[in-house]
Amino acid sequence: MNLHSASIKRFALIGGGEFRHSCSELDLAILSVCNSDSPRIAVVPTAAANERPELAANNGIQHFTALGATAFPIYVLTRKDANDDSMAAQIDNSDVVYLTGGDPSHLVNVMTGSLFLETIRTHAARDLVLAGSSAGAMAMGSEMRYRNESNAFGIVSNTIIIPHHENRNPEETYGQVKELTKKGITIFGIDTSTGIVSDSVTLSVHGTGRVVAYNSEGWKECLPGQIIPDYP
Repeated sequence: MNLHSASIKRFALIGGGEFRHSCSELDLAILSVCNSDSPRIAVVPTAAANERPELAANNGIQHFTALGATAFPIYVLTRKDANDDSMAAQIDNSDVVYLTGGDPSHLVNVMTGSLFLETIRTHAARDLVLAGSSAGAMAMGSEMRYRNESNAFGIVSNTIIIPHHENRNPEETYGQVKELTKKGITIFGIDTSTGIVSDSVTLSVHGTGRVVAYNSEGWKECLPGQIIPDYP
């Protein structure tokens, strides 16, 4: 599995529960892989567009401000927003773009093929960190398993992300995903308030829970502080 074949060097996949105190260590790890001593965080509540996007953004702003960063919202809520030059231009001033939780189908439908997503890709190929929680993390994989939606951004190659994984039994889940792993896909099951952080070289686990990595050979539990093996 080539995690960086999509040219995204630094990224974070979070299992949900973003912007809580329990995520502080995880989010400090995300900030630590930025190439900035004064990181700027763009909170993008696209997945929460049909819920309370302002609340999602404000929660992120308050959380990252308390961690010593500068945070601001980019309200990409519709397809029109995603192709708006002024929205995409705000990425220029960002060290981290953080995709919140919500509806993954809406997020994928709004952003796929858009100017906003292509601008993220361009900057992330250099030094931007892209983070996604729950729906945001699901959309970053190569495929997505959500209702009838299978498309995703393909930012983390050959990968499917299952958030809120603390609600699952790994043995039962492996039986459900085994056929997918035979195609060379790795499935990451990520607990709430837990995440995988890529510093462009290694994948490490941070937070309060665990990550379960499923591949054709079975499944492996990875705990905070551990490095996730790069499965073939």
